[in-house]
Amino acid sequence: MQEEMRLQDYIRISFSKIWKNKFLIAAVTLLFFLIGILYASWQTVTNTYYAKTTVYTIYGATTQETAAASDALSGYSDVIKSKKVCERAESIIGEADITANYIRNSITTSYNKSSTVMTIAAYSDNPVIALKIANAVAEAFVTEIQSITGNDRIQILDKADDVRLSSNGLTGVIKTVIMFGMAGFAISVVIAVAGVIFSNKIKSVEQCLDEDEEEILGIIPFIE
Repeated sequence: MQEEMRLQDYIRISFSKIWKNKFLIAAVTLLFFLIGILYASWQTVTNTYYAKTTVYTIYGATTQETAAASDALSGYSDVIKSKKVCERAESIIGEADITANYIRNSITTSYNKSSTVMTIAAYSDNPVIALKIANAVAEAFVTEIQSITGNDRIQILDKADDVRLSSNGLTGVIKTVIMFGMAGFAISVVIAVAGVIFSNKIKSVEQCLDEDEEEILGIIPFIE
């Protein structure tokens, strides 16, 4: 009766099988790598740019007034993505392809509670559009807050005058190709290991022992 193989036997034989099939595994990996290159060649390489503008709260005459103004800026931060502000920004830009919905999906905000400054960032695959959205949203937000509060304590601090690269499309393409290569390697290794695990062939001397036997007297070698 055959004994069950130990985990270390499976690991040892699996590594041996992988090494024995190293050239096949390398070929499969290269094939998937080439498929990745072919797939990537059909994709459009698109960079993403962002532009930032900042708004701030004017300090009040007292600490309490300043704190209240700062809290107001924080409290109204969600207004930036409101339909009213985005539609106002759309009107300021005045371009048919830059809609309020597009603007809403393009902007993010960051705000430090210990500061009186809030940053508005706009992202787009077109650097000019990113610049226009950042400045238009800041202007629309300030106008809307003035309409709500009836004062002008919140103002634009710095307008966006340049754009920066947020994500490089070429980097994404390279990552895709690498992922294809890694997938090819992983699949070929899994198949090799699965062949070891699910095979009924005897893979170790211990499997040849009967239940009442403690040792093997000899082994007949296989000669081609």
